[in-house]
Amino acid sequence: TCFSTVRRGYLGAFPADGNVHPLVMSTALALERHMPKTFAGHPLGLWWLFKYTEAGPSGIGIHADAAAVNVNIWLTPDEARRA
Repeated sequence: TCFSTVRRGYLGAFPADGNVHPLVMSTALALERHMPKTFAGHPLGLWWLFKYTEAGPSGIGIHADAAAVNVNIWLTPDEARRA
């Protein structure tokens, strides 16, 4: 598994942990292709995945990531949708 970072309430996966799945890069390239003005001069520099556990249902606290372009993708069960 690539989730090697363990914190209270979540597991983290970073490139240094071996999180280098081709799907991550293909997603980044697709975003660059579909939003060229947004990503011009800002190639993918760092990525990570978080997997929340029952111990941390509220997730990570409010914070800001230092980046010129920051994209968050949330995968949730269908029943979690609000609209």
